[in-house]
Parts: sequence; structure tokens; C-alpha cells
Amino acid sequence: MVYQSQGISIGHFDTKSGLALDIKATLNNTVAEYLFGNITYFIGTVYEQTTIDELKQLEGKTLQFANGSKFYFADSSVREQLFPTPSDGAAYGSLPFTPCLKFTEAENVRILVINDKTGENNAHLNPDLAKKLVGDCWCRIDYTLHQLVGGEKNTPFQFRLYQFSMKLHLIMPR
Repeated sequence: MVYQSQGISIGHFDTKSGLALDIKATLNNTVAEYLFGNITYFIGTVYEQTTIDELKQLEGKTLQFANGSKFYFADSSVREQLFPTPSDGAAYGSLPFTPCLKFTEAENVRILVINDKTGENNAHLNPDLAKKLVGDCWCRIDYTLHQLVGGEKNTPFQFRLYQFSMKLHLIMPR
């Protein structure tokens, strides 16, 4: 099944006044839309003198993601499903809102998880060997899965991987 983006409309508000601004951004083909299209998002305009209290919430939404000068407000459940810590939502906050080339769902996929610091893994590999298989933002992918997501032979590509229950979501940024 090919996913057809409808886009998500994101309102802007002023964090100083707490008032909505007459600015809307429409984002298409994003992880935020694909996985959480029913969630309302806001971008808060932040100033140098903005205080922590002014970043608390807007209409029940709290600060969940950051991307440079863009501060995204949403339900906390969204960030918690994508990133394990609030600091990850700040460090990688652009990922849910970056346009993607396509979305692919795969079931019954086995994933080898390796701790890149210790080498601990879920396949009982020697930790020293396992550490050599990974690096920051680097992995290997089975050829069949590579074909499923539209990868070209002997061509590296970038993807995001999300797993909810037993369904795996592979997302290719543009």
C-alpha cells in the first residue's frame, strides 16, 4: 500500500503572549503525519528573552521537539513514542517534521540490536565483533528488505526505523 500524504497544518503562536499567530505551515510526507496524523501540533515563536514558564504549554500541548529556532508543541505521548528522553526530542526534533520520500511497513522482520558502546546484543554475538558492525547512524540491512524499501543495488541510502508493536516502519527522507 502506498501512503498518500494529506499534509498536516501546523499553527504558530507567540510564546510571550500565548496567542495564536495568523501563520500556518503545511507539512507533507512527514513522520509526524504518517504516524500521528490525528495529533494537533503548534510551532512556538521563541525569543531570546523567552522564559521557561512561557514554554510550558499551549492549549494542552507541551514543548516536545526542537529544531534550531523552531519549537514544536504536541501531546507528550508523541515524543515518548519516538524518543526515549526529552533531550532526544530536542536534539533530533527535526526528524518527525522533515519531508520523506516514502513510507514502508514490514512485518515479521528480525532486527539485530547492538549497544554501540558495549557491544551487547540480542543475537549472542561476541561483543567485540558486534561493536565493529555498528556506528553512530550506521547499520546494515538485508538485501530483501533493501529491495522492499526501494533501495538501489550497491547504493547507500538513509532511512528512519520505528517499531510499534509488531509492525516495523521504514521511512526514507528525501
